[in-house]
Amino acid sequence: MVYHFLLCFASLLFDVFASIRLAPDDKDLQLALLRQQLRVLERKTKTKPRLSRPEKLMFVALVKRLQVQTQGWQQRVREAVLLVQPETVLKWHRQLVRRKWTFQHSNRGGRPQLDPDIEALILRIARENLRMGCDKIHVELLKLGFTLDPTTIKNVL
Repeated sequence: MVYHFLLCFASLLFDVFASIRLAPDDKDLQLALLRQQLRVLERKTKTKPRLSRPEKLMFVALVKRLQVQTQGWQQRVREAVLLVQPETVLKWHRQLVRRKWTFQHSNRGGRPQLDPDIEALILRIARENLRMGCDKIHVELLKLGFTLDPTTIKNVL
């Protein structure tokens, strides 16, 4: 994916550098020709294009650049973006922002939770043997093969 992103970015840079040396009239003519070709391709293909994430990122970056540079940018985006709906590009931008600012909470640490079966066993031993304290219940659980801390037993009770 990184290579694809670099390829998209490099091709965009080459296109920008190639258009710098053109006269404004040549740029307008080239844009009109490219738009016409794009419209023909849209009519010929029945399916919508599926863009990769780096391609979407390029669209979002260019639309944001257009937004910063011009007044009435929504109309300019509607005129400039032909391949997808302008609302789609703005939706991609919202998704990128949401992905950037949402944090995945990993394992918070601490002790793992006690198995409910062991907890039920502790409560059953305590109910059936009222004179047993945490230490004696701990010893009985050790005899049964469970290694627990007496403080854990105290917290359960």
